[in-house]
Amino acid sequence: MASFLLRKFIKQSNSKEIREQMGVLSGTVGIFLNLFLFGLKITIGLLSQSMALISDAFNNFTDMGSSIINILGSKLSNKPADKKHPYGHGRFEYVSTLIVSAIILYVGIQLFMSSIDKIIHPKEIIFSSWLIIILIVSLVVKLWMYFFNLELSEKINSGLLKTIALDSLSDCLATIGLIVAIAIEQIFGLYLDGYASLIISILILITGYQSGVEVISVLLGQRPNLEIKDKIEELVANDLRLLGYHDLQVHDYGPSRVHANVDVELDDSLDLTQAHAIIDDLEMTISQQLEINLSVHIDPISSNNQLTETIKNQIDKLVQLNDLSISLINFRCITGNLRTTIMADVLVNDSNREQTKAVVSQLKNELVKSNPTYLLDVQFIEN
Repeated sequence: MASFLLRKFIKQSNSKEIREQMGVLSGTVGIFLNLFLFGLKITIGLLSQSMALISDAFNNFTDMGSSIINILGSKLSNKPADKKHPYGHGRFEYVSTLIVSAIILYVGIQLFMSSIDKIIHPKEIIFSSWLIIILIVSLVVKLWMYFFNLELSEKINSGLLKTIALDSLSDCLATIGLIVAIAIEQIFGLYLDGYASLIISILILITGYQSGVEVISVLLGQRPNLEIKDKIEELVANDLRLLGYHDLQVHDYGPSRVHANVDVELDDSLDLTQAHAIIDDLEMTISQQLEINLSVHIDPISSNNQLTETIKNQIDKLVQLNDLSISLINFRCITGNLRTTIMADVLVNDSNREQTKAVVSQLKNELVKSNPTYLLDVQFIEN
């Protein structure tokens, strides 16, 4: 069924349009199926006086609201860039995920409170074969929705669809719990409907909390996806025209709207036309292969190896003279009319990061004292 829907409704286009189409498809399917389950559960729940089933019915109703937000988020996030939003509207998807998480949390809190009341004032569930049939149908539908949305989320790396998939999975677990509670009540006469409802509420709260924390971290500017960064570094590092690179930064403005900037090192003997052609080609390669907008800054590295070696020796003497516990690697020099920038790397880890930064700061001060035209630019590399 999932493959049929994808073939029927997803038209091959650019990644942004495919993302929108999958979001709309997921939302449309979610509205139809959740409305169907709501009608069944609210009817049987009222007839059987099952608080857990009635609560689960309204959970499906709010899931329908989440599906509507899914459609709106997919549509709005694909709006093109404008004057006020030069990087596009891709973060609408993150905002939609946050709204869905808030809805899930609200439902979980309301269900938790009603479950406590049900535990304090238990009522017998009026058993019928229809009750079990509805629960089994619900389990099958929600399990299909879980795999369907999970498949879509993996195809386009969507946190929103992943959250909706996890919500469907929690619904499956809740339904299983309710079936077990009904069976225990019928066999042993123990009223566990309220406890089953309580477990459902806790599962819902966990799902809402986890998805909410995850998307808030993205909106606050968490570290970029390592896979994306590794792909950029691989393409940059394999460009033999570059002497090196550093300060790669990746900025997430929403799915499929990643911007990056990097400093690349070129031989200072190249003229401006040659240098521009190299970075223009690099930016185009990154754009075509990764669909990432890359901005490149050039550092002209001195081809005078004797000057670089002389400066390196001077720094080594300063390190020894001041008894500094630091080891600099990958020396490069950028020579200008007013100053000479010395670039180097130093390996750091979490245990020595602050100490190493303090040592580098002291070394910079000592270097300026020895030669005011020298500027030390150190990059800290994770060890």
